[in-house]
Amino acid sequence: MEPLFPGWNVDCEYDKDGDIRKAVEGIADCNARKKTDDIFPDIIVHHRTRLGADNNLLVIEMKKENEEDVCDTRKLELLTDPQGHYRYQFGLYINVVVEGFVCTWYENGHRI
Repeated sequence: MEPLFPGWNVDCEYDKDGDIRKAVEGIADCNARKKTDDIFPDIIVHHRTRLGADNNLLVIEMKKENEEDVCDTRKLELLTDPQGHYRYQFGLYINVVVEGFVCTWYENGHRI
């Protein structure tokens, strides 16, 4: 994917925010199996060594034949929240189905 985003880093399951683990407060509450607020976004497009909204372009969560995963939906809302810590400019939930892909976009903490 990196050739599609010149000048940006594309990472999978990237769990760092500078030198600390990437976490979103309250995300552990969305699933009984989740023990911490640590997150591992499926794919992110960002500037790896820089912090702030200008350096966080896109966060993607993907599932196979799962129209809506409550934790991933909440994660995308929080990661794109303009008042939040990460302030990704866009979020994308991709549901991979037999017919192709169903995409749901997020911006400013809301589904668009």
